[in-house]
Parts: sequence; C-alpha cells; structure tokens
Amino acid sequence: AVSARCVAPHVRPALINGAAGVVAFDGERPFAVLAFTIVADRAVAIDVFNDPELVAKLQIRGITA
Repeated sequence: AVSARCVAPHVRPALINGAAGVVAFDGERPFAVLAFTIVADRAVAIDVFNDPELVAKLQIRGITA
C-alpha cells in the first residue's frame, strides 16, 4: 500500500479550471490532476485526469511548492 506520506512530495494543491484540486508530478512534469467538487465544505466527487494530452490542456493555477 502506498501511504500519503510517500506521495506527498509529488502532489501539490492547485486550482483546476477554477476548482480545488491537486496536481501529481513526475519530476517537473505534471502527469495527473485530481479536481474536487465541493458541496457544503465536503468533497462529493473527485475527477482524475491522467491522459497526458488532456493534462497539458488544463488550466492549472496556484501550484505551491
């Protein structure tokens, strides 16, 4: 099993097309995006995008180190 501590250095919070999410990196290159749908302060859905062409087209903002 992979722990959150193991992947944490490779995942950064971001705004994905204006919504809360995270971006997973392989070095400097984003390879997966998770976009959260939030309702009443709870995540009710998580959309995972890992197609390289789609990830390259997404508007990703607010990535922090």
